[in-house]
Amino acid sequence: MEDPQPPLASSEVRYVGEAVAVVVAADATTARDAADLLEVNYEVLPAVADARAAVKLGAPFVSPLAADNLGASAVFDDASVTADAFAACDVVVEHDFRVPRVANAQMEARGALGAYDSATHSYLMIWWPRSVSRAHYSAQPHSRRTWLATPSCTTGSKTLGR
Repeated sequence: MEDPQPPLASSEVRYVGEAVAVVVAADATTARDAADLLEVNYEVLPAVADARAAVKLGAPFVSPLAADNLGASAVFDDASVTADAFAACDVVVEHDFRVPRVANAQMEARGALGAYDSATHSYLMIWWPRSVSRAHYSAQPHSRRTWLATPSCTTGSKTLGR
C-alpha cells in the first residue's frame, strides 16, 4: 500500500501535528503576524487508536487506500502445516504482545568484519559498528562465539551493548 503523504493536509487532517498551512513572508516578524491571522476550523472525525479496534468491521477508515484498515497481510507456507505442528505439541503457550509506537531500532548492523590468521590461530576484528576498530582477539573460535553472544562485551575501557 502506498499512501502518499502531501506536505500539507488537504481535505482531512489525519494526526495531531500534521501541517495545515504555510506562511511565506519577507521577514520573521511579518511571518509571525501573518500566522497569527490564520484560523483553522476542525470538524472532529471518528478516530481509532487501537490496532485491534481498527480492523474490526465498522471501524473508522484510517486511509482511503485500505478500506479494511489493513496495510498488508501475508501468509507464509501452508497454514495446515503450521496447524498440524501446533496440534502435535505437548504444550502451546499463547500471549498477546503490545509493541510501543516507538521501538529501539538501530540503523547499524549487528555484525562484524574480521579475518582469521591460521598461522597464529587468532582473529583480527577489522570493523565493528559500535566504534571498535582493529581490535585483536586471540585464538579459540568457541570463545569468540561466546564473547559475541553475550549481552554486553568489554574491550579495554569500551563497553559495547548489543
